[in-house]
Amino acid sequence: MVEYLLMDDNDLVRLLFEDDSKAFETLYRRYWKRLYALAYSKTKNPEVAKEMIQDVFADMWERRHHIQITRLEHYLFSAVKYQTIAFYKEKIFSQIEDIDIEDSSTDYQIGLNDFQQSLQHAIQQLPDKTREIFVLNRLNGKSAKEVAQTLQIPERTVEYHITQALRTLRIQ
Repeated sequence: MVEYLLMDDNDLVRLLFEDDSKAFETLYRRYWKRLYALAYSKTKNPEVAKEMIQDVFADMWERRHHIQITRLEHYLFSAVKYQTIAFYKEKIFSQIEDIDIEDSSTDYQIGLNDFQQSLQHAIQQLPDKTREIFVLNRLNGKSAKEVAQTLQIPERTVEYHITQALRTLRIQ
């Protein structure tokens, strides 16, 4: 085992590719603490950090015949980074799933209904001509020019009534 401790990473990786479990164990012992420290600093959870490091090394062992490692340290620290990203992605998605959509939809719908009722009430308070022009323009989507043609009035008059309606609705 002593001779493995004296080997550099490249030699140990080459032996890892040849199914040398002692080379794998040496790499594990060499990097475990540093990788754990990184994972713990990102998650603040010792159990999650341990599991992440175990997953990194288990994956490296399982894929040893298919992966290419040119810089072992870079490979391992990148693997921890991706494990951390996956951890937070899972955490966020589980929190999203916990949100009660029906409650938030109900609150939204109630708020929307209240707003629509308030808007309808405010529109009813407008003078007749202003209300008619406002409804055609803002609620029916007609341009000022189309409203002017429909009601056979000057376009400037339409613009004046829309401005008055908006000013009144902002106040209410």
